[in-house]
Amino acid sequence: MRSRADRLRRGLLLAMAVALVSAARAELPVESGAQPSMAQVSQAEDLMRTDPSLSNEKSVRLLKWKSREQKDADKSQDEPAWVRWVRGLFGFMGSAGRAVVWILAGILAAMLVVFILRVVRERGPAAAGSAFQAPTHVRGLDIRPEALPADIGAAARALWDGGEHRAALSLLYRGLLSRLAHAHQVPVRESSTEGECLALARLQLAGPSALFTGQLIETWQRAIYGGLQPPTATVHELCGQFDARLAPGARA
Repeated sequence: MRSRADRLRRGLLLAMAVALVSAARAELPVESGAQPSMAQVSQAEDLMRTDPSLSNEKSVRLLKWKSREQKDADKSQDEPAWVRWVRGLFGFMGSAGRAVVWILAGILAAMLVVFILRVVRERGPAAAGSAFQAPTHVRGLDIRPEALPADIGAAARALWDGGEHRAALSLLYRGLLSRLAHAHQVPVRESSTEGECLALARLQLAGPSALFTGQLIETWQRAIYGGLQPPTATVHELCGQFDARLAPGARA
């Protein structure tokens, strides 16, 4: 059912169409008293269609806020191509940097897990009370008891006094590792460094024995790696306290 407004609009359009047809008849060259031809009527209809006042379409302008994405797009279109290229390069570097950070974090986490597993494996046998099998060599040094003299301290002092300083220090360090592994069941391994051996010894030796172990290892490292020869008095003291400080009963 058509509304009253539609009927009024259609009536108005019809009246205007009649007026345009009448105007067209007045402007078109026709004979007096003759009816307009179909061509003339069609021409009048064309005039009516092109009249903007009779069009059903209207143009309306509205104000609308632009979004951030539209502003960035418009701004990027106004910028030179090299500026957009540089911005894209920095964006790629930023995303790649985050990926590198995650990769480094994963590597550090893996290294931490490996370190923890190694420490647990080295300290596990002694903590669990399971049978410990002492190695025969530690970083190429023979630490078997049968390969060492019965009185290590006296033998090392004789070598030192005879001018064989390196051999004397090597005998003291080999004897130390042998006592730690075979007498005190310190879980040293074939690949254990001086620092690792000292850390493991401090867990199982009493205070004076642990201090002696640290002093002997420090003297060994300074002489072998730093080229610093210890005083004769220091070496004689290490040789004299060797058996007392590393006896099987000197445990924490």
